[in-house]
Amino acid sequence: MSGISGYQDVVDGIDDPVRCIGKRRKAGYLPRRVVAANDHWIDRWKVLISRSNNIGTELNDDNQNAFVVEPGSVCTETYIVVGADLELDESTALNLVAYMKSRFARFLHSMAKVSQDASRRTYRFVPQVDVSSGSKIDWSRSSDEVDEQLFDLYELTADEREHIRSSIKEM
Repeated sequence: MSGISGYQDVVDGIDDPVRCIGKRRKAGYLPRRVVAANDHWIDRWKVLISRSNNIGTELNDDNQNAFVVEPGSVCTETYIVVGADLELDESTALNLVAYMKSRFARFLHSMAKVSQDASRRTYRFVPQVDVSSGSKIDWSRSSDEVDEQLFDLYELTADEREHIRSSIKEM
């Protein structure tokens, strides 16, 4: 792949290949020219989240499986792309994963869900936060500490904090 280290210009006979991530994070390659939607995201860092998760359902497993995807990649409709327009680098993409896995973000996500399907619309209550190194949140801290910082940032009451902690389990 031109301009992206670690890739060849041709993979298995495909000119200008793009890594395509599908179900269960299995990946293959396809020609860049066949990417029809959001092709401007291909060469950006981004975070993928499974469209199917149990947050906000009666199912026990809260499987928010957010993960970082490097430039030169696309995904199937198995995933929702997050952060592609935020000019992320590897570090800020990892911070975004920490945010999406926080109890705070998962609780707000659960408020808009009625099934396992997690469309973009089910994230409508999850605010965009600063995931840069200059953020008010220290993303290098434990998930509990990140949640406490988010609770403080959004000035949640003690009752609201306890409600989130009791509603959303640790990851």
